[in-house]
Amino acid sequence: WDDRRFMVQNHARPQSNFDEGSHHPTPKPVSLLKILVEFGSAPGDVVLDPFAGGGSVGQACREVGGRRCVLVEKEACHCHAIEARLGVAAHAL
Repeated sequence: WDDRRFMVQNHARPQSNFDEGSHHPTPKPVSLLKILVEFGSAPGDVVLDPFAGGGSVGQACREVGGRRCVLVEKEACHCHAIEARLGVAAHAL
């Protein structure tokens, strides 16, 4: 642990009332998720998001770097948004 974990964070809530840039009705700030990914995992770890929504955790992992992620989402519309956002193909079970 270091002092960065105790710094006050201020993150703007992403707007969901615009079509452009909105991947989910209740988006989470990627800037906040990046901090959680960085502090909660080490390079080479796999981050699991069992309720992936618009793929914000996947985007955070990509931006932090050195982490792989497994995103689980049951809603097809959100899966399509994740595919478009991250440029990946979903693997349905």
